[in-house]
Amino acid sequence: MNTLKKTLRSWKDIDVVMCKLGEYIGLFEKDASVNEYKAFFWTNNPISKVLHAMLNELQEIGAIEYNEEELQYRWNKKFDVNEVFKNGY
Repeated sequence: MNTLKKTLRSWKDIDVVMCKLGEYIGLFEKDASVNEYKAFFWTNNPISKVLHAMLNELQEIGAIEYNEEELQYRWNKKFDVNEVFKNGY
């Protein structure tokens, strides 16, 4: 089973990440094509807002890292879910 953590082992473009996140939570079909849904990612619509909000929250708790210059995400190798609970996020 693929997970966001596995997908983000290396830096990935934001539209790839949004497509995979949408797939993993059931919004898009398995192995969805980025090109098929790209319009959702770059327009102001409910799907785009939800995916952006989820990525922002994952970044806020330290699960993912964001490269603003390249518009890319990757999993934070140092992320520890127990630290999140311990620090009361």
